[in-house]
Amino acid sequence: MDKIHITELKEYTAQYPEKLPIRLEVKCRGKTLESEIEIPKGHYRNPMTDREIESKFVRLTGITDTLEDMWTMEDREVVELV
Repeated sequence: MDKIHITELKEYTAQYPEKLPIRLEVKCRGKTLESEIEIPKGHYRNPMTDREIESKFVRLTGITDTLEDMWTMEDREVVELV
């Protein structure tokens, strides 16, 4: 039994790169839940806040002690970062 189906919608593809639309449909126990987004978070037209970037970084890496280094990287000498 296939659990995931991916279908390209030409009208969505045609909107790229100005929009990056996606529609998600979940069927479970006889119910269907749908959600559609035209411009997802992180797209240049819907940027993430610094706080959201930090949260995503920590969630994906588990690292918290390098955040300050990341935000000040452009103002520091390479030797300080190594």
